[in-house]
Amino acid sequence: MTVCHQQQPVILWYRADLRVSDHSALTAAAAAGSVIPLYIFDDVTDNRWAPGPARQWWLEGSLQALESDLQALGSRLILRHGQTIVSLVDLVDATGATTVFYTRRYEPHHVAEEKTIAIVLAARGVAFQGAGGTLLHEPETVTTGDSAPYRHFTKFARACQDRHPLGDPLPAPVSLTPPRDWPASEKLSDWRLRQVAPERVAGLGQHWLPGAGGAAARLEEFLRDGLTDTPAEKAQSDRVGSSMLSPHLSHGEIGPRQIWTRVQVVAGAATRTGDKAGGCFRKLLSREFACHQFYHRPELLESGFNPVLPSAPWRTDANGLAAWQQGRTGYPIVDAGMRELLQTGWISHDMRVTVAMFLIRHLLIAPEQGARWFWDTLVDADLANNSANWHWMVRSAIAAKFLPPDPVKRGRRIDPSGYYIRKWVPELADLPAEWLHAAGSDRGRPDGYPAPVVEHGFARRRAYAAINRMPGSGQTRLPPTMRTAPS
Repeated sequence: MTVCHQQQPVILWYRADLRVSDHSALTAAAAAGSVIPLYIFDDVTDNRWAPGPARQWWLEGSLQALESDLQALGSRLILRHGQTIVSLVDLVDATGATTVFYTRRYEPHHVAEEKTIAIVLAARGVAFQGAGGTLLHEPETVTTGDSAPYRHFTKFARACQDRHPLGDPLPAPVSLTPPRDWPASEKLSDWRLRQVAPERVAGLGQHWLPGAGGAAARLEEFLRDGLTDTPAEKAQSDRVGSSMLSPHLSHGEIGPRQIWTRVQVVAGAATRTGDKAGGCFRKLLSREFACHQFYHRPELLESGFNPVLPSAPWRTDANGLAAWQQGRTGYPIVDAGMRELLQTGWISHDMRVTVAMFLIRHLLIAPEQGARWFWDTLVDADLANNSANWHWMVRSAIAAKFLPPDPVKRGRRIDPSGYYIRKWVPELADLPAEWLHAAGSDRGRPDGYPAPVVEHGFARRRAYAAINRMPGSGQTRLPPTMRTAPS
């Protein structure tokens, strides 16, 4: 009788699905015979979207955790570095693997890559079998009556809510059958993922625990504390108010179905967006909607930042960009957000909106600059969501005629106690509350804290003047206080 591990093995190609539970591709591979788990670090094929320093820091910890989880199943993780298709074909040829199982990805370059790999493997008589797992619903399954993708989030969310139950998460296998001979593997330490920009990632370990274990712990913490906050409390930046699961989701250490199932167990089965559990569901769908949009409309990745006004008035301002990146703009709420981002690799949605509005509307710096900084700095950097959110910021700026909101007033609204600013801008910690949000002005500005990189009134006038210079914009009638606009 032939035992399973003497048969030709199959390959489980890990990508952004670094877990062993609720993993459809892993379950299928385990049923097929002996399994060779594989991860390929490819910063060659499309170097524009190679992971930035923060994601590389996270990836090292995530792969270490996955290796440990696989060892507990009697398996191991094979590591290869280089062009994906070359590394994958080399391993197929070396092991005689009959099938490559994988979890689908939806970014345009990954979709194209999957099609190419399928053709190459088919020529070798090797099956290429994909499965879902990073989304609640596959992009082809949530469409209008005309089989077209939804263009509006509200209709998309309603369609998802009305769909059949998602089903229970898949359990992790009890064990994985190893191959007769393990292929060679590179060493994770040789990749030096955390040495790309060590000064940029030095403090991340104080705030995060990559891996499925860290994801599970973060989820339980959110279920214990996050669902008890009122919407008003969640709007304050001095409360966490977020699950902070986005980096774990981004690396696939936990799946959206696992999150939603646990939320339902704790908060009940209601999935409407008016309750707390429904609010969590809505956030999952927001992530999903961005992914669906870029899958169905891949051109948005290149042209989506400014589809309405191609002649947007973006400025080249190296000093302003550097001040924004380092949290030295002279506006405490903006600086607090950018410094939290530098130190933790993460900021809340409200703070992402706040700092993005400042870059686009106050400084008139192109959104691509902000998107690239986020891509390099966020531990949860996700191509579809990052691009879609910056695209949305441009559209909102256009709708508002680029009118910059007052950062001082916004700071008082979202951080009324000043706790958040004092935490991340410690040189302002001793200021009284009435001065804190305007600490960049001459009055009460402590030594070492910068004056505003641009005065708010000046930024408003400059934005109006820039709009008026755009072709086809017509003449915008300015309020009397703003008729003298800067050049």
